[in-house]
Amino acid sequence: IVSEGAEIKRVDKNYLISVNNSDISSISLTVGIKENGTLKELNKTEIKVLDMPAPIVLIAGAYKDGTTISKPAFFTHPYINVKLEYGGYFPVKGVKCEIVSFTFIYEERGVNHMIKHNSNSLSDETIEIIKNLESGSQVSFTNIMLRYPDGKEVITNGVSITIKEVN
Repeated sequence: IVSEGAEIKRVDKNYLISVNNSDISSISLTVGIKENGTLKELNKTEIKVLDMPAPIVLIAGAYKDGTTISKPAFFTHPYINVKLEYGGYFPVKGVKCEIVSFTFIYEERGVNHMIKHNSNSLSDETIEIIKNLESGSQVSFTNIMLRYPDGKEVITNGVSITIKEVN
């Protein structure tokens, strides 16, 4: 049982407590068993509620916004993913976000082109485009839709990177 303003649900083999009110700083969690229709309390604890950190979008498994990536990195790890951590030091363990969709933007002969992706993987078309881009070209990943374990979907910040050739 969780206190008012929170809900608990099973996600795989774990339980996820969601707080729907940003003003709540802690919740009460009671664990018990039902005996003869009555809840027998085994333990009760207060849990501090933390805001979810801003997601960090990684390109090719390791590269953040504003970095330079070699073409082979895209071919070895043709996907984007996200991690959650507080201040770069405290990973949020057990909470995983999945990337539902994103838009890849590149420039060709002065014209911007967009390719919509409905997963976290780069399409074969996108890989071919990256193969043909010149060193120093910039590409962007925008409209990145994330899904949290509670099913909530949000659009997060985009990422721009520079492509380089391997020497």
